Amino acid sequence: MRAALLWTINDYPAYAYMSGWSTSGKLACPYCASNTSHRRLSHGSKTCYLGHRRFLPSDHVWRNQGSQLDNTRERRLAPKRPFGDDVINELSELREITHGKDGKKHTIFGFGKDHNWKKHSIFFQLPYWKTLLVRHNLDVMHIEKNVFENVIGTMMSIDGKTKDSLNARLDLQEMGIRQRYHPEEGDNDGYSGNLSRCVNASERNISGMKTHDCHELCAKVLREDDLNLLDNQIMYPVERYLHKLKTYVRNKAHPEGSIAEGVLREMSIELHKAATHYVLQNCDEALPFVQEHKNILIQSSVDNVEESHRLQFSNWISKRVTELYNDGKVSEQMLSLARGPERRVTYYPGYYISGFRFHTLQRDENKKTQNSGIMVKGENQIDDVPWHGTLVDIVELRYTEGNRVVLFNCDWYDTAGKGTVETNPRNAYEMTNDEIEPYQEAETQSQSMHAIQNDVEDNEID
Repeated sequence: MRAALLWTINDYPAYAYMSGWSTSGKLACPYCASNTSHRRLSHGSKTCYLGHRRFLPSDHVWRNQGSQLDNTRERRLAPKRPFGDDVINELSELREITHGKDGKKHTIFGFGKDHNWKKHSIFFQLPYWKTLLVRHNLDVMHIEKNVFENVIGTMMSIDGKTKDSLNARLDLQEMGIRQRYHPEEGDNDGYSGNLSRCVNASERNISGMKTHDCHELCAKVLREDDLNLLDNQIMYPVERYLHKLKTYVRNKAHPEGSIAEGVLREMSIELHKAATHYVLQNCDEALPFVQEHKNILIQSSVDNVEESHRLQFSNWISKRVTELYNDGKVSEQMLSLARGPERRVTYYPGYYISGFRFHTLQRDENKKTQNSGIMVKGENQIDDVPWHGTLVDIVELRYTEGNRVVLFNCDWYDTAGKGTVETNPRNAYEMTNDEIEPYQEAETQSQSMHAIQNDVEDNEID
């Protein structure tokens, strides 16, 4: 049995490997050969081939439509198709080279100018190969796929797929064709593309902008008010918070555990700072210092006095009271209050104070009797309207010199709006030392109090 190779079927890049004729550069067409019509685009830095009208009949109407194509009239005839004998004669005049693994690049003299042969095709050793009219076929479906992707990518303006770029439009302008696609020149001697194609409104994303597009956007379009709105409401707060969560990761195998631990630690620190600030704002001993610090901020022309006071007061009063204590002007109790509580706090599920028993809401969930209700007499309200709510947490802050502050964290009920609200009622805590009666007596009043104390939970804030 004998076999014969009739032809090869491949895509255009593989054509070069099979035929030996390079399919890139100025003479990329293997049929037009040295008569290939080519043009180098100065802006796109690519070689294009525009001489296809040569293959039309001499009286075809498209030969005269230069404005619709390359702004020229085509008068040339189609180049002669090279037959097998022509290829053999041309190759015989060229030095035969052998490609190998010696690391050297071999090039046939005249490559890229007179011809595009990179090697002598081994198929011409077959005795019948030169007589074939068609030796290499192109994979039409593969080419159709490439053309389809380029056309659809340009029509849909798909990022990375579109061929509609500033350089392409500048080349059209240089060739003098399709004036409606020419870029418009700006006041600063530059060009900008269609920025709307770079915006994905559904994902709130901007991509695919060139350097000059960014310059035009910053110089002419964006306003400071728009940037502030973008910063505050759209993108940057979320991105910054996600970056902050990534810094919590210590174990990459279980990042969610590290993030959860970091968030809890951050929340504990914030709650500790808030509790410390709350105590300082509501202790009679600290009120003169509160007013002094606010006066300093007002004299310094701070924009937001309350916010600056909240962030800076704890550190300021610690330094201020330490100076006064060294001069003998304040007591040790005031120094203890100013320096703040320990990082370790105590959570109680229940507490006795002044003869009253209080339970947290969680402890009362499965109880028939409820002791989680709270009522605080309002201040600066019309007719001293009382506040009603439920007790969520009981937290004890420990200071030096045996001082302690017990805070009740409550959800307050808004009788007008019928919902819970946040408020800071005064006198919801007491600051004592070990010698003051209510706390000492509360711990030894009854056996049930000891049972509540046995459920104490200590948490340390790192």
